[in-house]
Amino acid sequence: MVKYVNDGGFQTHIGMPQVNKQENPDYDGPVMQLLSKNAEDVRRLNDNEHGDKLNVIIAHELGHAWGLIHEHANPVYWPRTYHGDSRWDSRAIWSANFHCSLIPGYKSALRAAQSLIDAENSKFKGLDSEDICKNWALAKAAGFGGADFLPGRTTIWSDKLDKAAAVKDDVDWDSIMLYSTYHLGPGVLYDTDGEVILERTKPSTRDIAGLIALYEAGYKREEAKLLNEPTSPQLDEFRKLTCA
Repeated sequence: MVKYVNDGGFQTHIGMPQVNKQENPDYDGPVMQLLSKNAEDVRRLNDNEHGDKLNVIIAHELGHAWGLIHEHANPVYWPRTYHGDSRWDSRAIWSANFHCSLIPGYKSALRAAQSLIDAENSKFKGLDSEDICKNWALAKAAGFGGADFLPGRTTIWSDKLDKAAAVKDDVDWDSIMLYSTYHLGPGVLYDTDGEVILERTKPSTRDIAGLIALYEAGYKREEAKLLNEPTSPQLDEFRKLTCA
């Protein structure tokens, strides 16, 4: 379901998440939320000439809908203090090139985080409010935009990507799933050498390879037919189940 809204920002379910219908009977399926053009003009997501354009942001959201994750949020690229997984301890992306305090809403998120930490039986006991720049779960619970940068999901990455200490060349800096330096207006994210990450206007070679791996792996045309093809043995049954 694609929804155009006047506020709330851009967000998309990654692929088709598994949901227990008995536990969540109101769930109607994955959703992509886009700001209307008028809302985008008013909001001015990027108040500078280098900011990501609306059509590029929508292309990025389509990447999520097809199952692609933020390139910069891969835990392989971060020090273990950001994700707690001892397998990876890189500095391809870390505090030197991630200027978290410049993300809009930082100060209010600090207050929200402290309230979460101080709450009775809080699962964030032992953390500081500043950990919204390191702890994905705290940032997300505080409603802070830093959660979109941080490596919070350590179980979704292929073992083929695992590296004990990733370096700059391991990052796909051309990915359309990578935030540009000016994605949120100020300079939040830079490459490992401190260079500006410009807007990416098309999928990278590795983006395409990822989609091929997701959707074409194991598919052989000589062994399978689309159900609506004239030569499909299931064509009659398919027609019974559709408007065709």
